[in-house]
Amino acid sequence: MTITTGQTDGDRTAPKASDTVERFEDARRVEALMRLRQGTFLLLPPLTLALAVNLRIFGDSLPIRALALIGMLGLAAGTHVVVGQRFAGRRAIPIAIAFVIGLGMLLLGVMFELPGGRDVHVGTLSALMMGAAIVIPWGVWPQLVVAAMLALAYGFVPTESMGVAHSVDLVMSLADCVALSTVGAYVLDRQRRQAFREREEARRMTAQREILLDASRQLNGSLDLEETVATITFNRPDALNALSQQVTRDRIGSEEREKVQQIRRRRAAFLFRTDRHRRITTAQAGAL
Repeated sequence: MTITTGQTDGDRTAPKASDTVERFEDARRVEALMRLRQGTFLLLPPLTLALAVNLRIFGDSLPIRALALIGMLGLAAGTHVVVGQRFAGRRAIPIAIAFVIGLGMLLLGVMFELPGGRDVHVGTLSALMMGAAIVIPWGVWPQLVVAAMLALAYGFVPTESMGVAHSVDLVMSLADCVALSTVGAYVLDRQRRQAFREREEARRMTAQREILLDASRQLNGSLDLEETVATITFNRPDALNALSQQVTRDRIGSEEREKVQQIRRRRAAFLFRTDRHRRITTAQAGAL
């Protein structure tokens, strides 16, 4: 007979940090897919309207802007279809990265023929970076990669010649956009992790409370304390662990605490007698 001690079961039932991180990553991927699907769907009406207005007013005088709007409309529709597929579950973050980078590149095509100077362009690009950091829960590194690539791509957009001071100011503005969006993604990711840990702890405490209530019903419904000890020892070691933790935290009364201590002493004695009987039986079997 193999006796399972309460300490071993307590270690098994305790939440592991790696399991919590893995569950958080799964929850983040699901949230990213949901937000990406909602965002691409909400982009379809304004992009369609912008394309219609552009063709109605400007005709074919701004071909690059029209092509960019068509590409943005197709990208949003295609991404909306892709995120609904089964294979997208484990690839939520790469899909989101590809969508935002593609959207940013097409937005550069729109800005190429957009009236206004570099300041207007940088403001539009920074809005895209900050919006991605807020909407998509992908953490620091994806945000840094996306923001850096968009800033680098904007540097290759052809424009009129600029002076040295204006060029330095542009580089500093783009660097500020990348840094601020990355810091924002970091802060939001920390808050999401903290909220997830608190929810996990609340679920664990609720499950432990249910175990305590179940153990309490067993204690109150049994007249044979020895039988109760054996039942909890073999069938519900998690209940004894939960009771011991409650005793340690001093969250139960003195009468219940004494009852738990008595159960622990009876349990130790029961395990000692069982182990002794097993050794004697094994020795007798060996002698025969």
